[in-house]
Amino acid sequence: IGIVLLASISYIQYASFDQLSRDYGLLEADFERVKSQNQQMLLSSTAERVTTILRDVVQIDITKYQITLLSNTVETRSDLGGVVEEILKYSLTSSRSKIDIVLRFRNSHFSLYEFYLLEGVPPYDPIFTQPQPTDVLEATRGLIDRYKSSVSDPYLGEMSTLLASTNETDTEQTLGNTKFRVTINGDNAEVLLMYTSDGVDFAAKRIRLVFQNNILQELSDDWFFYEVGSTQVSVSKEQAIQIAINATKDFEWNADGEQVSNFNVLSEPVSALFFPHSRTEPLVLFPYWYITLYLDREYPGGVNSIAVGVWA
Repeated sequence: IGIVLLASISYIQYASFDQLSRDYGLLEADFERVKSQNQQMLLSSTAERVTTILRDVVQIDITKYQITLLSNTVETRSDLGGVVEEILKYSLTSSRSKIDIVLRFRNSHFSLYEFYLLEGVPPYDPIFTQPQPTDVLEATRGLIDRYKSSVSDPYLGEMSTLLASTNETDTEQTLGNTKFRVTINGDNAEVLLMYTSDGVDFAAKRIRLVFQNNILQELSDDWFFYEVGSTQVSVSKEQAIQIAINATKDFEWNADGEQVSNFNVLSEPVSALFFPHSRTEPLVLFPYWYITLYLDREYPGGVNSIAVGVWA
């Protein structure tokens, strides 16, 4: 009788587990189906924007690649004032190369394009719909003009006009609220089109292009993203350095239980970087100095410098 009872209980448990397993399988299938549907909805809502950047702006011939979406994340950034940020990572594979491309959209506005060559045989260049210029200035003109045609933001018009009248890359050029700056180091080039007003440059509010071997590696647009809170600069570089030095007099830190307060700050060198950034509101920029003071040696905790922020 005991054996029969135990066998009956075991059978009931087995049947219950079997039913739970089938239910779990059905739920898992439903979850994957819903996940796939949501992804397709998300893809359809962003496909046009992605195609615009890849085909119309960067001029990659997407018909020559097998394109796979590797990841798609959507996040509400509380640290950026509730901005909805979508980041997509694609794999583009052809018979001669494999590349990854990352695209970022903030509040549905294009924000970032990044290019990564993973493998390939010469030539390593991606396949373009049109021949690409080897001159940095000419390449930048074309990209900004195509981006202006696709996005139609007002600030792109002034950039396009400035680039059309610029023939040099070794000097800064300014038109209205747009400053143009190029840094070339061997096969690498960085182009900045930043916001300027009343002689104050807001480097965070910018469009940035990075080229390597004449191939666009990065295109980012943070111009639309930030606002300018003030262009008044009341603290000079020298004053900011002195404020920073004074701030270190009462400064101390803890390193593995040891309180460090007795240290020597060198008078030279001193790094003073003027880089306006947000203060109370995450997307509103204010003039700001970032001062780096160097110490006479390395102190506990591996500390050999102290950085001080000074609102300008």
